[in-house]
Amino acid sequence: MKKIIFFDIDGTLYDFSGHMPASTIEALRQARANGHKLLICSGRAKYQMYPELFKLFDGVIGATGAYIEEDNEVLLEHFMQRELLQRIVNASNLSGAKIAAMTRNHMILNEECKDYILNQLGNVSRNTEMIKRIMGEYEISDHLEEHTDIQKVLYYGSNWQIDDMIKELSDVCDITGSSLEQKALTDGEITIKGINKSYGMRKYLELHGLSRKDTIAFGDGPNDLDMIEYAGIGVAMGNARQKLKDVADYVTKDISDNGIQYAMEHFGLI
Repeated sequence: MKKIIFFDIDGTLYDFSGHMPASTIEALRQARANGHKLLICSGRAKYQMYPELFKLFDGVIGATGAYIEEDNEVLLEHFMQRELLQRIVNASNLSGAKIAAMTRNHMILNEECKDYILNQLGNVSRNTEMIKRIMGEYEISDHLEEHTDIQKVLYYGSNWQIDDMIKELSDVCDITGSSLEQKALTDGEITIKGINKSYGMRKYLELHGLSRKDTIAFGDGPNDLDMIEYAGIGVAMGNARQKLKDVADYVTKDISDNGIQYAMEHFGLI
């Protein structure tokens, strides 16, 4: 039976230095040649996805489920409304958080947030090319609520714990802590309530008349939790958070230890 396989990017396909193992590339090529359908399922917006990925995959679920594309055709796209954005801006002001908004094509943020992100990325990686690829094109703005093409919002350096942010916004938004464990309490992502990776997977399957039982998902971080639980088979990387490993159907090896290839061989995909 051919499978529909969904992959997170950071910590799953690429390590946090921006490197994809050669074994992963070869495993993806073999799986696709064997007739399996491969989709990116990422918190990244379309503009943040490396061009070489599109040669390996059949489609994209981006912005944590708010965007679906296949064969260069947009199948679904959700935008945050002005009232919702104003709530997020107000919460960020109260919490001292810096916020950046993501559209399909670029990031929108103010100067303070831009400087903060560049500094944080520089602390995580010295790979300046990777940092430029993550940042992509960006627009400086002090009024996110005036934009009509925002798919999701990231927040950084909050004085609140994540539970405080959830308490403030959970009636209208879903809040997930950062994929970087040391930042999970003060940094995170804010999405439209009910729109997450599993929502994007479900919508993709509905549009194509495909079955959930034929899906496999690979992930490593907090915003992969619903994706791993929803998939017919949920695979956690060896380097994944323990909470994700606890709900996964299978835990493979680390990304740096050929984890994607190992799992795909285990399940007979290649």
